[in-house]
Amino acid sequence: AFEDARERKIAKYSPLAEELQRRGYRVVVTAFVGALDSWNPRNEAVLRLLRVGSRYAAMMQRLVISSTIRWSRDIYVEHVSGIHQYQAPSRPSEDHLATPPRAVRRHWLIEETNTQNVAHRFA
Repeated sequence: AFEDARERKIAKYSPLAEELQRRGYRVVVTAFVGALDSWNPRNEAVLRLLRVGSRYAAMMQRLVISSTIRWSRDIYVEHVSGIHQYQAPSRPSEDHLATPPRAVRRHWLIEETNTQNVAHRFA
């Protein structure tokens, strides 16, 4: 069951990973997957790849499991009672995504400049 869920998540996010790779990012597609109140042992390799320390990884595991249980409970209660269980966060007025690494920005600038140069040649 873990492997099937993992494969579905990887398939779901692979197009996003490919787009990020085209933009110059190094991407590793894997997923944190686990059934309710469980933890897939393959998540440990992901945490090592991300260089998460062992104490923080243990805390993160507990938080992920408890958050999954909480959200599952809210979904169930909402389904049974029809009463919305949480407030959706408001969207920020501006984009707060992290600035890409300098090498990626440089790559984009070179690509944009080359595109403009080609456009000027044919104009």
